[in-house]
Parts: sequence; structure tokens; C-alpha cells
Amino acid sequence: MIKATLGTVKDSLASVLLWWGEKDAFTVRDLLNGGVAIFGRTGSGKTSSSGKALANAIVRHGNSGGLILAAKPEDRSMWEGIFKAAGRSDDLLVFSPEHPLRFNFLNWELTTGGGHTRNITKCITVIGETLRSSDTAGGENADF
Repeated sequence: MIKATLGTVKDSLASVLLWWGEKDAFTVRDLLNGGVAIFGRTGSGKTSSSGKALANAIVRHGNSGGLILAAKPEDRSMWEGIFKAAGRSDDLLVFSPEHPLRFNFLNWELTTGGGHTRNITKCITVIGETLRSSDTAGGENADF
């Protein structure tokens, strides 16, 4: 939203999401202009500290939206808490075997990909390769 106020233009991309330091603001523009990467060892607090601070800031920003891909069961409860604290519980849509929301990727591929057998086969093959590569016992150091 761009709003003119007394001859000046308020830039909503300049909205501060959080402060890294006393003079170092992280704005909506910063988020959209390259995103954020958090690196660290397993158990170092990537999700529970830095990630959670960013998540809280983004969800509290009223016009925000996005896609959250969470593999660990405890991540879902963290996100539910973040949305609840921001008063946005109804905005969190969970797709999982335990919830009514589903995504039928084969039907999507049939309707958007023209229903070509080659596209369906490629889709199933990629899923199979992904599942096969995740069957290693290497934890977070395994192939992604």
C-alpha cells in the first residue's frame, strides 16, 4: 500500500520487520530483495531462535503470506503458536495426512500439464528418487 501523507509518500516496503541491532533494521524490502539464509550446525538453534524471530516478525506483518515447508513434527506446533500469538490462527492452512486439506498432485499434473503420460511418469519418477535418497541413515547430513 502506498499512501500519500502531506506531500510525502510512505513506502510500505520500508516497514521494519525486526531490528538486528540498534541501528540495523530488517525491512519488508530486505526480505523480498533476497530473502534470508540461516546456517548452523544441527541443534544450534536455527529454527528455535533466528528462524522463530523472523517467523514472528513476518506473521505479525498484516499483509504477509507465504508457504511454509516443515518436515519435523515439532515445527508445526511452533508455527501454530506463532500464528495464534499474532491473532492469525485462521490464516494457517495445514496440509497433512491428519488434516482435511490435501493436494492431489497427479490430478494437478493431469489438468495443467495436458494429461501427457510423459509428464505423469516424470512426476512419479522424481518423487520416487526423492524418497529413495531420503532413506539413508545419515540424518541431516544425508543427501537432500
